[in-house]
Amino acid sequence: MKIQVKALKVSRMASEETLCFTAKIYLDGKFLAKASNRGQGGPTNIYCEMAQHQAFQDWIEKHAAILLDVDRKRWDEFYDKHDHLTRPVSTPLDTAQNGRDALESIVDNLVDELDEERQNKSWHQKGVVYRSNGEIGMMGYNKSIVGREDEKALRDSAEQKIKEKFPDAEIVKPNPNAGILAISTTQH
Repeated sequence: MKIQVKALKVSRMASEETLCFTAKIYLDGKFLAKASNRGQGGPTNIYCEMAQHQAFQDWIEKHAAILLDVDRKRWDEFYDKHDHLTRPVSTPLDTAQNGRDALESIVDNLVDELDEERQNKSWHQKGVVYRSNGEIGMMGYNKSIVGREDEKALRDSAEQKIKEKFPDAEIVKPNPNAGILAISTTQH
């Protein structure tokens, strides 16, 4: 099963506590539903046409265990990666009442991935993107280096300078699969 976020539109000016966005959700290449968040700290809303509502509800019920498991793993990875944060006694998975809550959380993660990738796209063209102490940065050049004969040497040089300046830095590579989650259904 593959869940994908497409047609993402973000409103930075309207984003207050959360990212304000609208998007379309596809399941295995077929349109499933729409998602939106008003950016005021509330949850992401997932909705579909009334004619498809029952099929959507049936799909969520059928895949609730898988969605909850994926959501749990994502939260575990988040807290493992950010060991300076205190893991709450109950993660969103523990309080999730059903697969719909897990799907909303998964969609939020996919939207964040796709949004970050879009923001970093021009940076990847001109140099090396990195993350240090939770902050994203770029070391690069004035013009695009993609496709240049010396692209690899320029990227290696920038990476070396980043590692010298920020020893804990993580190099962020372009992610062509941002906004896509492939889930194995054979395990469940």
